[in-house]
Amino acid sequence: MAENNAQKNSQEEKYLESELGEKIIYSIKSNIAFILVGLISTIFIFSAYIKLVPQINDIQSMVCSSIIGIMCGWVIKSLLGRQGIMKGLSSQKFVKVQKLYDDICEKNNDKSEYYYAYCEIKNEQKIKDYQSTILTSVNLKYSKFIDGEYDNTDSYKNIRGQKVLFTKKQKKALEKARNPKIVFITPDYLTNEMSVEITNEKNEVSTKKYEFGRNTATLVSALVIGTMSGFFGVSMVLNFSWVNFIWTTMQVLVWIAFGFVEYLKRYNWINNEHLSYIKRRYNYIKEFENMYNSNNKILFDKIKEIEQENELEKEKEE
Repeated sequence: MAENNAQKNSQEEKYLESELGEKIIYSIKSNIAFILVGLISTIFIFSAYIKLVPQINDIQSMVCSSIIGIMCGWVIKSLLGRQGIMKGLSSQKFVKVQKLYDDICEKNNDKSEYYYAYCEIKNEQKIKDYQSTILTSVNLKYSKFIDGEYDNTDSYKNIRGQKVLFTKKQKKALEKARNPKIVFITPDYLTNEMSVEITNEKNEVSTKKYEFGRNTATLVSALVIGTMSGFFGVSMVLNFSWVNFIWTTMQVLVWIAFGFVEYLKRYNWINNEHLSYIKRRYNYIKEFENMYNSNNKILFDKIKEIEQENELEKEKEE
């Protein structure tokens, strides 16, 4: 009995130890950017004290100090920005929406071959809305436009039945309506992964593209602040290591402050703009699901139409 209890206690201790180890590893992984920022900041601060910057002459020292400062600042801001994205992706709000999206994709996986018909319906509706909005804004009717009453003519009949010439604005509106600039949705867009480049909805970008843009912006700010800090710092405290140490510490604090601003920007972007991309795709698939389950005539007519077109194309090829 005593041996069984001892064995049981031993197993529990091993379980707790393994659980603790996993928690430590997870904690390190989820906060790796903060750990790296701490290490880089410490090395950068002490580099000033131990005079890693070569004191060859004033100009060379300033340039060297600036380059080190620029790289340090950019890395700190980029790391904290990356941490903001990771925290955003793991936030409850984001995880909840992501799970809903993943679930509905999996649920409708067996119907995904019909997404193309749904996308055509939505794209046609987008074009109609675009054309109707533009034409209405210049007092032209969408129905007349579709019937071809505005084609190959410089005039049209108004409400009173009078023939009037198109104004410049109306001509421009007709040109836009005939060549609609619409961002179409595709089956791939509806089910793409978060890391895949988004190209089918206006103003949508992937996390990688967004992060690259932000890192480029942080490099510009790092160039400005690092150069100023390097030139002014070395010129002021060239021969005073302790003062240089304090000056470098102040630089690091500035970088960290800017880094946390970048952290918040990227965290908010994930939980606002990027989250809205997922919600939009979720809403599209949800609408498709409702149309399919209710045997929507528009959807199934479009499926038949596209299938007939495909068959005709195959016959022509043969």
